[in-house]
Amino acid sequence: MVDGLRRLWPNLDIMVEQAGGVFRPGDFQLNFGGIPLLAAQSSYPTKTTKTAAGFEKTSGLPDTMLIRRPIFEAVLYRLLFSSSSDCIQTIQGTVTGLIPSSDMTDIRSVNVRTTGGEEKVLKDVGLVIDCTGSTQAGIKWLKSAGFISSTPDNKGRTGANSDLRISYDHKLRYVTMTFDNLGDLVRDLPIPGGFDQAGFIYTYYAHCKWGNEGFVLTRMDNTIQLCCGGWGDVHLPKEREDILPYVRSVKGAHPAPLWVVRVVEMLLESEQKGDATITFKPLKIPAPSFVQYHKITHNLPSNFIAIGDSEMQLNPLFAQGCSKALFGAMTLNTVLHNVASKELSRVPKNLSTIYFQRSHTTLEDIWTSTKAIDYGYSTTIPIKGENRAREGAIVRWYAYHAARAAETDEAVASALWHVRMLATPQVELFKPRVILGVLRWAIVNTITRN
Repeated sequence: MVDGLRRLWPNLDIMVEQAGGVFRPGDFQLNFGGIPLLAAQSSYPTKTTKTAAGFEKTSGLPDTMLIRRPIFEAVLYRLLFSSSSDCIQTIQGTVTGLIPSSDMTDIRSVNVRTTGGEEKVLKDVGLVIDCTGSTQAGIKWLKSAGFISSTPDNKGRTGANSDLRISYDHKLRYVTMTFDNLGDLVRDLPIPGGFDQAGFIYTYYAHCKWGNEGFVLTRMDNTIQLCCGGWGDVHLPKEREDILPYVRSVKGAHPAPLWVVRVVEMLLESEQKGDATITFKPLKIPAPSFVQYHKITHNLPSNFIAIGDSEMQLNPLFAQGCSKALFGAMTLNTVLHNVASKELSRVPKNLSTIYFQRSHTTLEDIWTSTKAIDYGYSTTIPIKGENRAREGAIVRWYAYHAARAAETDEAVASALWHVRMLATPQVELFKPRVILGVLRWAIVNTITRN
């Protein structure tokens, strides 16, 4: 994601760092049930370079960005309008309806009610993009305008909401605790490499084989965040006294290391003395859902698409939301650049079809793999008609053994890292060298147990 944003705005680094954010190598310090996994360092030889802001970067791993969401959203807004203010007009309000063309091939107008209560009609629209996130309002708009019907057409095809939008309930809950006003404490925290060089500090990744709870300890601009969460019956911290017992109680192959516990202890001690502050933010997690627009492109207006969570809402613990949205933008960019020069003044009649067909393969792979992990927990309520235990069982077997192989196998670790980052298709995990590494670990482990 960072690479894509830097291509859009060469001054991204300066703007983010001025807002307090930091860039660090994309090593998420992933520990699979307490077992440390390799990242993809072998694919990126270490070298020293300078960022746009003049800071030295001494790791070859692509960067990740550590900045709190509200601050980052403000930075993105400034970047967008500083570069494109002459061609962007904003209206604060709610879309109340779409007006189709007489032949129902495209959208001609959009009805909007502003926050001040004024009704507006935006005429001669070129392209309508659903960016409403987990609300996924595009379904309602299209149904109200007559593009999606609950009754089959004369060819027996249907666009019913029940067929179009699929969803399951992973019963996921988590809470974010932000430690602020850290002062000189950061110099004393026993973080490997020190706070100044820290990015993700420690990630305890849960697995259904061992337990249902995990946590992430990370630097986030000039604060430290502890994010705790899990599937089903989780006992999340609600006040400061709950934090240490939670960190100590997560179940896996190994407990969290003592230095991680000590970091948390020191943060709590500082808060108790009145220096640091703690902010709790419990988050309500929407159920994962997938609006399968690719199945009804014959019914869609040619100038409608959906991007990001508006098309697919995933388990946020996999941290793929921003990359997924950027992937949608890249797909749209590719489709528009492939328009013949004589058609540049208008959106092609098959834009919606091409966009959803091109994005479908990647999104389907992400949906299938993340759903398989969620289905590993007995508390998950599956999609109607699916068997939770059987659906994705092979994916779960392979994912578990791939993670275990990534403890020592650099090729497997690199493939997992690139797929998690959406930097390569999931087929990367099924290249002969990766399969060999996964099977080698599975076979050796079976022999050892017997």
